[in-house]
Amino acid sequence: MTQGASGQDKFSYMNGANAAFIDHLYQQYLADPKAVDSSWVRFFEGYEFATQSGVINDADSGHDVRIESKVEAFINLYRRMGHRCAHLNPLDPKPEIPADMLPSGHGLGDIDLDKQVKPYNLPFEGAVSFREIYELLQDTYAGRIGADFRDIMNTDAVVWFQHQMESCRNKPTLSKEEKLRIHQKLVEAEGFEKFLGDRYLGQKRFSIEGLESFLPLLDFMTKEAASVGVEEVYLGMAHRGRLNTLANFMGKPYELMLKEFEGSDYNTFDIDGDVKYHKGFSSVIEPGDGKKVVLYLSP
Repeated sequence: MTQGASGQDKFSYMNGANAAFIDHLYQQYLADPKAVDSSWVRFFEGYEFATQSGVINDADSGHDVRIESKVEAFINLYRRMGHRCAHLNPLDPKPEIPADMLPSGHGLGDIDLDKQVKPYNLPFEGAVSFREIYELLQDTYAGRIGADFRDIMNTDAVVWFQHQMESCRNKPTLSKEEKLRIHQKLVEAEGFEKFLGDRYLGQKRFSIEGLESFLPLLDFMTKEAASVGVEEVYLGMAHRGRLNTLANFMGKPYELMLKEFEGSDYNTFDIDGDVKYHKGFSSVIEPGDGKKVVLYLSP
């Protein structure tokens, strides 16, 4: 481990599955120290020494170190696997939480929900109840957004994602203007696809249907980028949703889009009528606050 690494790096091996395994080893050690490998004997002896010598003083601090270690493992489990029980399909009922994602699956089945514990790096000040911690984990990782990010190799990025999501429980506060802007972009995306589907029935259009939120996402990201000085954005994308991106994000005129569908701009003997999906494009947009951004879409 490199010098200056965070405490979270130091205990990265303490994920949900490993914590249960280590606790099992500790129970074996308590029954018979010879039942575990000598390296684990030294590990557990060090833990007991720290506890008995006052380095970890449960009685004076009012905290149960073993419970708190299980809580930390439980928190890291939701950070890594919470997307398994996220409610992603609005047409389906909320999925049941798997047994191994419940407190009972991690030695916390009998914990008093009002028991005060001190989470290592959750956005709380001081000790809080286990109930509050569990609610935060459910809201952040088992709500409407599934977050699968813990395999990112950059630890700083992982910690940044955790802070951004947990501080707002994956429910960012949006102004009325921002909500209206998102609604406008969704309406534009859906209306454009519906028109093409009705007017050019049977033609390939690689619809964005089902992914309309891609348009407000691009719009929001570009506005945020412009606010910190970004002046140019380069895009590369496959066929699906490409026409909608051109029309409702990059501002390509509808008239030009329709000419390409009609084929009136091309010599059909020399060029494939599917060319509208392959061509690049460039434009200048104003995502907000008077900023201008140059956009490029690669062929």
